[in-house]
Amino acid sequence: MARFPKIFILLLLSMLTTNGWATVTSVTASPTLKNVPTNRSVSVSINWRVADNTSVAGSVTVSSSFGVFLANSPSCGAVPFCVNVGTVNKPLSKTYTSPGGTFLKTLFFNEGIQVPLSTIQRVRKLGLTSFIFRRSFVSTEGSGVSVSEDITLRITGGGAASFGISREALRFTDGTIFKIVDIKTPLKVLSEVDFQGAGLLQATWEVATPASSAGTPIYIPLRTVRKYLAIGPKQIFTSPRLPTYLTGQYRVRLRITDPLPGFTAPVIRYFVGQPGIGQIPPQPMVLGGPTSRSWIDETTRFAWRPVKRAGNYRLELYAKPSMRLADSLPSLGGGQDTRTPVRLTGKPVTGMVVPGDQAQTVLSPSVRRRLTGGQWYYWRVLAFDDQGRLIGISPVREVRAP
Repeated sequence: MARFPKIFILLLLSMLTTNGWATVTSVTASPTLKNVPTNRSVSVSINWRVADNTSVAGSVTVSSSFGVFLANSPSCGAVPFCVNVGTVNKPLSKTYTSPGGTFLKTLFFNEGIQVPLSTIQRVRKLGLTSFIFRRSFVSTEGSGVSVSEDITLRITGGGAASFGISREALRFTDGTIFKIVDIKTPLKVLSEVDFQGAGLLQATWEVATPASSAGTPIYIPLRTVRKYLAIGPKQIFTSPRLPTYLTGQYRVRLRITDPLPGFTAPVIRYFVGQPGIGQIPPQPMVLGGPTSRSWIDETTRFAWRPVKRAGNYRLELYAKPSMRLADSLPSLGGGQDTRTPVRLTGKPVTGMVVPGDQAQTVLSPSVRRRLTGGQWYYWRVLAFDDQGRLIGISPVREVRAP
């Protein structure tokens, strides 16, 4: 039996089953080696080439549920790379249509992964200077046998690391993270990109207009960005002038396509309303938690009573000045939760935009990073309808960052 070629065995199996068979026969990765810095997390772009052999007539799905970082160790013995130092819980999947008979299909998967600093440090504690990232691919119509492939990650000094994107943050040109503007108001967004190494960055500024931003957003390209980055660690990109010709909510992003980052492109929102919308009296809102003068952490839920017709809520956090001001906010919020009236001056330190069907949220990691430990902050919530009109405002409460 060993004298028969493998394809003959596969054909024999196909005659013994009514549904046919499918199996991944090979996986290759490009590149096969990447440098990663010793002192920070880094994004790595990987292209996977997967060959699938099938006799199924119809749909066939090839997938990888997750990827894993593996390191070698003397305790592994003859088994290389037996120490799990991290996992990427990001599935990859593609479906193709097979005509039946013996059919070979080649599929390409492009992904960007984030190599955490904690993973790099774990490898260094093992006394190693390299480790691998492994993915296993399987055909769902097959026997369940998977085929794996590795990319080697070599730990180097920070300056020798391969070109990659580690972080991206968006803000408007005045430093705010949320805007309400009148029709035809000039508006632009800044993107701050953290990178390592040197190389050509390619990205596209995109916007979702009010026609789609209330549901599943459909992004329209505004401008393509191509820039060689060599002197880091940051680069600022300015968007083209953003559309403000229709009332409603807009979403903007700078989607980086090369090198692929290991994170989803951040999105910043703005509302366009009719002139004078600030004169529309909003209704007072009722807050839930946290109570005034509470300590907050990553599990603290900021909650409020829903407002009818709310398209979005804006949670704002302001730095508390060293001395409380005697001037009070306008009475739009129905009074204060603080003991002495306060005035919110300047711009919010940070904040979040929350969908209208959601009346609570925890602070995202990017928001928490902008808070100083031990500092007191004022917070409030604003409600806006789908046309960007302010329809609700909450009292002000005082909280303290851990």
